[in-house]
Amino acid sequence: MKAWEKLYKSEVLDEAIELADKVSIKSNDGVQIVAQVEDYRVETYMQFQSPSYPSCNCPSGYSCKHEAALIYHIRNHLDEYVGTPDFDEIFNLVSPDDLKDFLKKEFRTNPELKDKFLKRFSNSCIDRHYYSDRLDTVFKKGEGRDFRYHEIHDLDLMENELYDFIFTDISNVLSAGEHDFACDLLIRIAKLLNDEVISTHDSWYNLTDRFMEQVNILSFSIYLDSEKLDELYANMDHIMSCL
Repeated sequence: MKAWEKLYKSEVLDEAIELADKVSIKSNDGVQIVAQVEDYRVETYMQFQSPSYPSCNCPSGYSCKHEAALIYHIRNHLDEYVGTPDFDEIFNLVSPDDLKDFLKKEFRTNPELKDKFLKRFSNSCIDRHYYSDRLDTVFKKGEGRDFRYHEIHDLDLMENELYDFIFTDISNVLSAGEHDFACDLLIRIAKLLNDEVISTHDSWYNLTDRFMEQVNILSFSIYLDSEKLDELYANMDHIMSCL
């Protein structure tokens, strides 16, 4: 028994099942369905792909066989009353993990799809906007109360977030093979660290130590143009002088 059937007496449901095939639909605009069952007008709204708030003008009142008959009729011919779900809506609801599992299974049986995937994403499988925006957010956190007057960042306010970005996010970008983009992000960080900032001794040195680890990795990259690396070093004068 379905939940809605508990709203009706069992004898009413028995009669409604017999009437379901005799329901005559008078109008259906995708939101409201109007039908004739025996000599009575029955209406229901469709919400979340299911009938809701049915009503009938028969003298039986609430929870009559005519309402139930219309619901049974809709249930028996659901394809006619429930449209195909919108692809974008479904896609937005699917979790990243479920989507990955689905693709992995498809790749095993569909090599053409796998090849298309690799050709599309093998050279760029990260969202650059995500990492750029994330770094903007980290920098924003370092804007202390006097930033609006002097535009001096407070490293202590963003130390943990910036440390994590240098260690985790830059590593993710490098793992994706995006060495040029990793260098661009480090250049942005270098300009901040190389500029006038407020910080404790430990805050500045902890960040620069982690920063230099990633710079050293890039320095040996076989994918990075020398011009790009030169640009990075050109923005590291103060950092290099303190090493």
